[in-house]
Amino acid sequence: MGQDQGTYDFNLIMHIALLVDYYDPPLGGGEITFRVLLKSLLGLKIRITIVQNSQNGTNEVIEKDGFHICKLNDVEEKTKIMDQLKPDLIISGGYAVPHAQLLGSILQIPVWCYVQSIDHFCPAPGSMPNCERNCGQCKYYNDKFDFIHMQKEAVAKIDKIFTVSNYLKQQITFFTGRNDIEILRPATELIKYDLNQSGNNKLILSTGSPYKGLHIFLGISQLLPNHKFWIVGNSDPISYGFDLNHFSNVSYSGWIDNAAMYRDCKYILIPTPGPEGYPRVAPEAMANGIIPIGANFGGTPEAIGNGGVLINNHLDPNEWVKKILELDADENLRNSYKSNMQQEIERVDPAAIIREFKRHIIEFKNN
Repeated sequence: MGQDQGTYDFNLIMHIALLVDYYDPPLGGGEITFRVLLKSLLGLKIRITIVQNSQNGTNEVIEKDGFHICKLNDVEEKTKIMDQLKPDLIISGGYAVPHAQLLGSILQIPVWCYVQSIDHFCPAPGSMPNCERNCGQCKYYNDKFDFIHMQKEAVAKIDKIFTVSNYLKQQITFFTGRNDIEILRPATELIKYDLNQSGNNKLILSTGSPYKGLHIFLGISQLLPNHKFWIVGNSDPISYGFDLNHFSNVSYSGWIDNAAMYRDCKYILIPTPGPEGYPRVAPEAMANGIIPIGANFGGTPEAIGNGGVLINNHLDPNEWVKKILELDADENLRNSYKSNMQQEIERVDPAAIIREFKRHIIEFKNN
């Protein structure tokens, strides 16, 4: 794709700064995507500095993954360090985009952003499936109007916008009027694990928060008392008021090695009530022959394609139960989904995504 990187002169080091809320430790797929993309640039003699929030209230600079990571307390500290660094390019994402856009304008540095969620434009929760985009009448939108307006204004002025799905591309165009948006799928490491010792008996939710559909997941578990359910990830249901002692067939284990998770996985459930940008857990699961079941809404259909099950009325646990029982009862149906998985995961080949990202970087450096 484009010219080979070997034909370019990288004797002069280019400096990229990533300005984000969090990078280390990763809080989810967004941080993992940045890690994979930025690590791919290390062979190009590109210096990379990451500026992020401090988790413990202490300013510190660490070396990790070949990068300098500056963990800073406040906006003033970040502004000061960016002024000192004066990178050739700022890349940003999440809630840091307005600050990145402002710094780019002041320091005359180009800014790119990678939009991986609709949250920054639309704060409405599970009512989204029936949304008619009457934003002026929306309580959720108006409650956060100043913040949402700031996000929209910043993204509208950014030099280059990347996003993860056609769905989000359409939404960004709707909210900002921009049509020049590049799609760059999440750089998911599609590792096929050794599942020979597979227990293969649990239905898994990858993050135990209401945003990811915790209440729907628990509703499904109550309707299927003979199935085992497992919540993994950095969100403990108890912090949202859900006591799993009341759910005898549900367990929670926090962060866990992916190999161990998929070894015990029957199906991956993606019951997010609002629209996902592009749930990377779907291709990860398919790479291991595990059927994802997700909402037919947002960017989830793009991630699952024909390799899994899509739920139309996804806010109703009964609809999930019907599909799960259908899968349980029909081996041919399960095999038909599995036969489509390879074609689906090829759409998010990490090597191709990295090549595309490098192409944009190379073109920027040589213009």
